[in-house]
Amino acid sequence: MKCGKLFKNDFTRQMFEFGFVAPEIPPCFSSRSFAKCHEDILKFPGLDKSKQTFPTQLSIYKDGVTRRIISVPNPYSFANTVKYMKDHWRQIEKHSQSENSQSPITRVYFKYGDEKAEILNGESAQDAVRLRSSYLGNLRERVICALGFRYKLSVDISMCYSSIYTHSLSWSVCGRDEAKRNYFLEKKADRSKEYLFADELDKRIRNQKGSETNGILTGPFSSRIFSELILAGVDREIRESTSIFGKPFSFKRYVDDYWFYFRSEPEARAAIPEIGKLLGRYNLSLNTSKTKIEEYPFDSISPMKESLKAALRREGVFGLLNEAGIWHLAGEKGAYKYALKMLSGNEVKPEDIDVVLSALFNINLLNPKYCSYIVGYIKNNENILGPNRLARIVNEELEEVIGNHLEQEVANLLFFVKELDLAIKGENIIGVLRSESDFSKIIALDLWKNHNDRVKRAPREAQQINDAVNELRENMVNQTYDGEHWLLLHEIAMHDLVNGSTRVKSGKTDPFFDWLKMKGVSFYC
Repeated sequence: MKCGKLFKNDFTRQMFEFGFVAPEIPPCFSSRSFAKCHEDILKFPGLDKSKQTFPTQLSIYKDGVTRRIISVPNPYSFANTVKYMKDHWRQIEKHSQSENSQSPITRVYFKYGDEKAEILNGESAQDAVRLRSSYLGNLRERVICALGFRYKLSVDISMCYSSIYTHSLSWSVCGRDEAKRNYFLEKKADRSKEYLFADELDKRIRNQKGSETNGILTGPFSSRIFSELILAGVDREIRESTSIFGKPFSFKRYVDDYWFYFRSEPEARAAIPEIGKLLGRYNLSLNTSKTKIEEYPFDSISPMKESLKAALRREGVFGLLNEAGIWHLAGEKGAYKYALKMLSGNEVKPEDIDVVLSALFNINLLNPKYCSYIVGYIKNNENILGPNRLARIVNEELEEVIGNHLEQEVANLLFFVKELDLAIKGENIIGVLRSESDFSKIIALDLWKNHNDRVKRAPREAQQINDAVNELRENMVNQTYDGEHWLLLHEIAMHDLVNGSTRVKSGKTDPFFDWLKMKGVSFYC
């Protein structure tokens, strides 16, 4: 079921609205006003010219010992990429198709009865239209794929986005030999249309990251599309290969996770280096720490949802969160998200206030992406949970995470302060303004400039805050809108967050940012 033409007409808006700011970034940063101008942006003079820029980045939680970097690309480079993708949508559709992929770049669904619609296959877009997860349908496909096979080999690509070699797009689209032949042709006119398509898209993706060929940004949906184009080519090479036993591979893939099915355990074990070799042809490698072999039954429908609902009926809010914790430990990654969505309309029992607050804050530390659900719930139960209690907890946590340079956690706690109208200690504002995160600095500047009465500080601290603001303004003099601080520069200008003029160096994307300001486009609200 496809409706590519229908989607193409709405592709730019969806990309600007749902594919620009990753869900891991606090919800006070969004691209809604950017999306409202999507038709005008496509007409911006010179948008067809790809320019080298750098993204604004945020260090986020990955697991207990490691972190990863989420990026928001320069809006000019992102718009340039999206326009190219829209203009070449037929080729995007064609080359991203894979019978083995369970992570297509779009999903078709029905709205208002039998009316078909198509949406980006990403979390933000699906949440906006309340589209159910494809988990159950994907599981059923894997069960069918496993028919006659006793063993499942699960593997994933090590640091997939960071490892992608952007020039490998042409290998996927044209085939390695044909891509190399085109590369050595001196005249552009002699190169194939498919090679030129891949080469131009490669250039635009690279220019979102300072023209680097190794690694693509984690965060924007343009990277999901780019990676799916490459991995569809990897899938094709695996399909066309055979194991050392001379048998074709039976497998499914979701983004960078692969599931292979075999009749015997020796076959599964022998396939691991073979699969690694095939991935290596694209400069990708297996994450050996996550490689595992399971004996049937290995794909089954979890009773998690029914278990969570029963816990809520039986034991209330804390019972629900506790049950979600049990399922999380059992490996159900979506347990907390599903539980937090179920909280709406359910009040906390008076005797559970302290334990629920503790659970909510720890869930936020475990996965700060859930902060919007937690803040929304607290807003509706603020009288029970108490703003003074919340302010104390948030400030204590802020002091810890600022000292440990945990950027995502700092930004999320500042979002708590902003959205819940909480008081914040002056020393925490000082710490944020002297930190590395532009996202946190923007929120802190907003609190100091526009909600000064909520910043609890001594006279000495007030002067220190003003000194930190002046230092920040002076540091901006040597920056350009092409660089990594584009978001901070733009929001300072849009919201007048710093007293006095903020002079910056001239950059290639200045006219685009001037136009965004004229249109009232802001990425902070």
